[in-house]
Amino acid sequence: MHKNIQDLIQKYPIILGKLRGNQIEGEIDGWYDILDCLCESITDDMRYTIDGDPAQYPYFLIVKEKFAVLECQGIMIPIKDEKLREIVYNRIAAQVRLVNHLSSRICQRTGRPGVFCQNKSGLFATLDLTNPEFAKEFEPVKTNSRLYPA
Repeated sequence: MHKNIQDLIQKYPIILGKLRGNQIEGEIDGWYDILDCLCESITDDMRYTIDGDPAQYPYFLIVKEKFAVLECQGIMIPIKDEKLREIVYNRIAAQVRLVNHLSSRICQRTGRPGVFCQNKSGLFATLDLTNPEFAKEFEPVKTNSRLYPA
């Protein structure tokens, strides 16, 4: 079954319902499970942290591919209690960093293991280069870090 990453907006309307342009940006259906796990984890945390009050759920303004990793930006946390808001922010920020790292190792189109690569026009992607369709257009890129090109 093909998973369409846009379907996650309906699955998590509070967390993803206020995205810019009301969409997740990029060809990144392969990262469906990563983003699904992030949203599920946030939902579980909020169930216990704020007694499931939807008005206090955190949400993202932007979810997109950037330099071949999944970026979740503009974390808005409408929790009134300042100390609790800081705790929730730090927890979500740590989860987002993990998502960034995971996405740098998973093909953004298929969800299979992927490598950081680039095509002749300079486009970066994380793709499964055992797939002939991707291998004919992209070449692996050697970097010091999976998240930042050399």
